[in-house]
Amino acid sequence: MIRTNSGIRITDRAYLDLFAFSKGDPFEIERKAIELEKRFDAWGKPMEGGHMFFLRASREALKERLARRGTIKVGSGKYRFDAKALIQQETELLKIYNLNRSDTTDTTDSTAGETARAIAKTILLGDYKPFDFLARLQQIIQMGGAL
Repeated sequence: MIRTNSGIRITDRAYLDLFAFSKGDPFEIERKAIELEKRFDAWGKPMEGGHMFFLRASREALKERLARRGTIKVGSGKYRFDAKALIQQETELLKIYNLNRSDTTDTTDSTAGETARAIAKTILLGDYKPFDFLARLQQIIQMGGAL
């Protein structure tokens, strides 16, 4: 996502997702934010903005999808990722990107193919609405890692 040539690049994780694994610790979030900014400075390339698709689903839909994948239980009968943890991560990511639920796409009643087609239609025919990752990163640094 730091290339300067044109094209469409799709990733399932955006730049600031790493903050969702900081357990809400502002000091750790600030440290990671500063490190991320330093890395982009060292690369001498900008943090590219891009159209962000924030996909979410209900807890029940997530439980069903995890069951279809055959998620294996680990230690003390806990799942590596359970639906409750994914919903909590969604809440954290909404704070990280400073988004409202209205800025998201609910995939509860959609198949993977339907979701992919909707995203492709937006990419090819919809309005391009870039998210300014760098501005949000700098905002997080200025707030001392508070979201």
